[in-house]
Amino acid sequence: MNEHLDSTPGKAPAVYRYASTADAYAACQSNSIQDGDVLLVEPEGIVGIVIQAWPITITTGAFGEFHRLGCPARTYDDGRYAASVDVAEDLAAGLGLPVEERHRAAFDAELTTGPLITAALTAEGIVFETADSYLRVPTSGGEILISAVHCNHPSLDGRSHYDIPRAHTLGYIANWYDTITPDGGAAEVYDARETRLQPGDDAAACAFAVRAFLTPDGGRRLRLMRAALDTSRPGAATRAKAELRRLVGDGIAAARRRRWLDKAPF
Repeated sequence: MNEHLDSTPGKAPAVYRYASTADAYAACQSNSIQDGDVLLVEPEGIVGIVIQAWPITITTGAFGEFHRLGCPARTYDDGRYAASVDVAEDLAAGLGLPVEERHRAAFDAELTTGPLITAALTAEGIVFETADSYLRVPTSGGEILISAVHCNHPSLDGRSHYDIPRAHTLGYIANWYDTITPDGGAAEVYDARETRLQPGDDAAACAFAVRAFLTPDGGRRLRLMRAALDTSRPGAATRAKAELRRLVGDGIAAARRRRWLDKAPF
């Protein structure tokens, strides 16, 4: 297909094949392809579309030099790219490449994030309650607040509401807050913006990170978090942050292996 996407009825977006996402990205920046065209990088297992001058992946997993879109590409900009997503999804299906949930034609935009995270926390045996727009998990000397990040409202400490449309979420975040020490501050337990998982995996990984915090090993996490916040010892703070990153990474890997949410109706 060599035609470019335009407003003429019956026209379809062009499909361009590249050996790498770097090559595709360069083509987008050189104006050799058009807004709305479809990109296939089969060696990297990636299918995407061009939004303005940016290559956007619609497939799961690695995305190379492409970008991810935090909301459904099919309805983005009043549906301007719906035809492109149709072609891209058909192309991905033919190659056996999974499409991100939010971009699928069958995706139900009314599904929300609340049931996923509450199911994951329950599966981990974690006691929680609703507190305003958060899920609250009490801890010794503090609390963990869990919420989701809305793609259109990433400000306000990166927070939104724990039960928002899955079509518009960038994932879950959980922070621990010291409620005992004056000006005790906060520390990260989990941040989906660093992991880029699909909603089910994301909820499972978040719940795993919360459970790890609450276990005996969680005491080690707490000590590391407090050390990471101690600006009077910058060297120790840097080492504590690095160790925390390793712990979070291990938790995500374990959560993806276990996949408790495979049994959930989503």
